[in-house]
Amino acid sequence: MDDLGNGKLRRIKPPILEAIRGLNASQLEAVLNKGLLDMGLQGLLVKVLAPLLERVGELWQTGDLKPAEEHFASCSIKGFLERSTHSYISAEDLPNLTVATPLGQLHELGALLAATLARNRGWRVTYLGPSLPAHEIAAAALKNSSRAVALSMVYPPGAPYLGEELRHLREFLSNDIAILVGGKAVESYQKILHGIGARIFRDLESLSDFLDELNAKGLSP
Repeated sequence: MDDLGNGKLRRIKPPILEAIRGLNASQLEAVLNKGLLDMGLQGLLVKVLAPLLERVGELWQTGDLKPAEEHFASCSIKGFLERSTHSYISAEDLPNLTVATPLGQLHELGALLAATLARNRGWRVTYLGPSLPAHEIAAAALKNSSRAVALSMVYPPGAPYLGEELRHLREFLSNDIAILVGGKAVESYQKILHGIGARIFRDLESLSDFLDELNAKGLSP
């Protein structure tokens, strides 16, 4: 697992990419299961899956990975994460985190990684999936008394309508609900995100630290 666990995109190598290129579900699952046993769930998320997804995105954008292979990787990893966390208990007294991607952001695996991480850190997660308008995300967060809303923004970058969606989300939420944002596309929305007081996360480790801090305080930031 050395090539998988070092967090370097360029060193994500076979057998994991071999399994993706070969559309080999059993091989991919075997590699991920080994990573889960070797590193635990959080280690797998941080050291393997986050850099892997970024690498898959790079290969897809350059045409070095076929659309079917990218879709296969996304669906397989999504299924693996759902199976890995199906036994988690969502007690009502746990703090709630609403997770989604905003309107037009169709790539949801970053959001799913954040949701899985949060469950592993003792949060009750309301996972909404991809491409939801601001009013729907806000309504779910308010209904479940969420302490924070986490958004993943991967592709496309710089969509002109998304700034308005993000501003609406801040308007719809109460001021004590934090907005947490990560993903490859955040660079093109930094000014807007800073303007609405969103907290930008560059990696899963910093998100994990913040969730632990927020949980320990027992108060919204």
